Amino acid sequence: LLGEESVCINNVSGMYSIVRHLIDVHGFSRFAYVSGPLTSDEARMRLFAFHAALDEAGIEHDEAWAYEGNFLSDSGAAAVPVFLDERALDPQVIVCANDLMAHGVCKAIRARGLSIPYDIAVTGYDDDKFFNVLSHRLTTVSQSFESLGYLATKRLHATVVGKPLPPIGPLDTELRIRSSCGCLEFAERRDSAQT
Repeated sequence: LLGEESVCINNVSGMYSIVRHLIDVHGFSRFAYVSGPLTSDEARMRLFAFHAALDEAGIEHDEAWAYEGNFLSDSGAAAVPVFLDERALDPQVIVCANDLMAHGVCKAIRARGLSIPYDIAVTGYDDDKFFNVLSHRLTTVSQSFESLGYLATKRLHATVVGKPLPPIGPLDTELRIRSSCGCLEFAERRDSAQT
């Protein structure tokens, strides 16, 4: 809430890092993007970083390549026919603003008989633990919900007892590279090296 004490993650650097990975390592130039609801600050910051990374690399993009989801799996699934059928786009990668929407995108792509990442690469955001029970292959951005909770509780306690605390900046994120973007996971590298 505006003016209230809060603890947040660095949404801009997280999304920027994943898009730069896709550009620098994979050489992708056709990016589709599934955002969260643009009423959300997090969704707007992630979309801003997505555009900034593409602009910096000189990659053209327009509204046709973006779909506004709602952070839920079904909205990710709904984006796929919009991109591929209604708009007749041919993305090399679909970047999603969270893992749940990426999960929906993956299901919809596989339902068409297409392969991830060979036909279309997919990335998420959040490193959602529930999603990773289902699949350990999603390239994503990890944030520490434990650190967020700890710092938020610590700051709440300080406020209750009347102890002032210095301002806190956004918490760092970490890029988690897995195979959904086209990179091999460590176990796959090890197995292929042994054969």
